[in-house]
Amino acid sequence: MKTSEFDYHLPEELIAAVPPARRDSSRMLVLYRSSGKLEHSSISNLPQYLDPDDLLVLNNTRVIPARLLGYKATTGGQIELLLLHPCDEAHSWEWGSKWQALYRSSRPPRTGTQLILADNTVRATIISCLPGGRVIVELMPASSQENASSLLDILNKKGKMPVPPYVLRVRKQYDKQLQIDTFSEIDRERYQTIYASVPGAIAAPTAGLHFTEELFDKLKARNIYHTFVTLHVGAGTFQEVKVENIEEHQMEPERYIIGNQTVTMINSARTKNKRVVAVGTTTVRVLESVMLKFGQIKECSDWSSLFIYPGFKFKVVNTLLTNFHLPRSTLIMLVCAFVSDGVGDIKLGRELVLKAYNEAIKERYRFYSYGDCMLII
Repeated sequence: MKTSEFDYHLPEELIAAVPPARRDSSRMLVLYRSSGKLEHSSISNLPQYLDPDDLLVLNNTRVIPARLLGYKATTGGQIELLLLHPCDEAHSWEWGSKWQALYRSSRPPRTGTQLILADNTVRATIISCLPGGRVIVELMPASSQENASSLLDILNKKGKMPVPPYVLRVRKQYDKQLQIDTFSEIDRERYQTIYASVPGAIAAPTAGLHFTEELFDKLKARNIYHTFVTLHVGAGTFQEVKVENIEEHQMEPERYIIGNQTVTMINSARTKNKRVVAVGTTTVRVLESVMLKFGQIKECSDWSSLFIYPGFKFKVVNTLLTNFHLPRSTLIMLVCAFVSDGVGDIKLGRELVLKAYNEAIKERYRFYSYGDCMLII
């Protein structure tokens, strides 16, 4: 399949630059795979589309404020570092830990360069340089004052939320003088699900941003319960598909965890022939990765580089709640795969998704991370 088959044109003014006033005020476009019917609704109406004992599975990863601004210790040249993942998970938040990071500056990185970051609280030394602007850095406190705090504490206080580049770009087009801190506190609260509990992601599982305690209460009142998996969303979420044929694309591995309680609840729902509703594409990748690797849903902690595109046969997920995704991205390909699997036709499934996207554009839905959502039944 060609990457170009997953393209569409989105007017830039439909990219949501800021979150909605209320999380659960987002619009929701419902797509029925069996008929191709589209229905306009709201995320607050989600319970009415589900049945008692259906199970929602959400990703409880927590976005870390991993964008660190600073300068080179010797020259004062400005740099930006985006921490991607620790090299040793057992010591992630300890001083002296090594991290893979994306490096941005006017000049390429050099081994041995020292960086002063996050309002002079973190000192980073470039240990090695990798392809694609990536580096391995060792992180230390910049002074004895920070030594009493963990690295995670400093990131939470001084780091910037890694909101997607297209959000920052659209914001700056609204206001050419826009400073990076203008939305800092808004993003710190709203680019995070209310149930985020396991630090490690550099991007939010955006379908979960719509949920509130009130919405969970409405679901519970209908005996619709929820459980969690963890997938730490990595740099691959922003990765372009640069190959002409999608089968040649390779996904970056991402860490996931699925616990015993979640396994029990999923297996119970499946035994009762109830729906397993994946909230977001990251949840889909966890559940289908586990099933593909082990032949069953089981407690585990592993890495997934599963690329789901049309032709994939879903074994666990039978309903999907997801945001609207970038054209030519692995995320829209996953959505097309899910619809195609439901209708039993790859071409028809892709056409139904693009038809839904065009309808959303016509009706002025908000797109991408802070935007509206789709429920695919």
